Amino acid sequence: MARSGRKISLVTDSSCDLPLHLLERFKIVVVPLVVHLGADSYLDGELSTEEFWAKTAEERAAPQTSQPSVGTFEEVFEGLVERGKAAPDLPALGWYLRGGFRGLGGAREARTLRHPHREAYGHN
Repeated sequence: MARSGRKISLVTDSSCDLPLHLLERFKIVVVPLVVHLGADSYLDGELSTEEFWAKTAEERAAPQTSQPSVGTFEEVFEGLVERGKAAPDLPALGWYLRGGFRGLGGAREARTLRHPHREAYGHN
C-alpha cells in the first residue's frame, strides 16, 4: 500500500517489452513510445510486426523513437489518481537514465501548478 493508504499502479513505457501475460497479471499500465518512420509517426503497438518491417524497408532508413510527451504521462497519471490510485512515486532506474524520467518530472510540475493542494507525482 502507498503511504496515502491508496492502492498503487505500475506504470512503464513500452520499451519495457514485458510479455502480455505479465502486463495483464499485474495490471501494468503501458505508456507507448512514439515510433518515427520517415515522415510518419506511430504510437508503439499501432503497427503489426509485419507492417513495421515493411514500412522500415520502404523508408530505407532506421526507425527512431521518442519518449511519451509530458501531456501523455499527465493524462495517464490523472486517470489513475481519479480511479483512487496513489500518485505515482519514483520511477525505476531505467526511466531516470532515459527521457521518460523528464516526462514524469514535467507531468509532476504541471500537476503541482494546476493543483497545488494535491499530492504531486513522485518526490520533489
